[in-house]
Amino acid sequence: MIQALKEAKSLSEATSFLREEGYTDTVQFENDQLVLNEQNVSPQNLVLEHTKRFEGMTNPADNTILYAVKSKDGRRKGLLIDSYGAKSSELIAEIIKEIENHDKN
Repeated sequence: MIQALKEAKSLSEATSFLREEGYTDTVQFENDQLVLNEQNVSPQNLVLEHTKRFEGMTNPADNTILYAVKSKDGRRKGLLIDSYGAKSSELIAEIIKEIENHDKN
């Protein structure tokens, strides 16, 4: 994992660093589909490059996970943010499992 990302203490710090590294595209989860720059994308067409988890500073139950993904052709790189733990989306977790994982963490 990139050292600066590993040392990031907050979600905003990590997203700022990753945006500087080219992860600027929008990745969202809409209608049970991953959407990259307003187009549906299959998990099989993505690579998971980095994940970083954060616990809420005032509420440990406020857990967030940041996923940095890129398209297999390398032309698109973006970030997806989700909750994890009790508030996490089971559907997003299942779709993330379908993405080829290159995260060394």
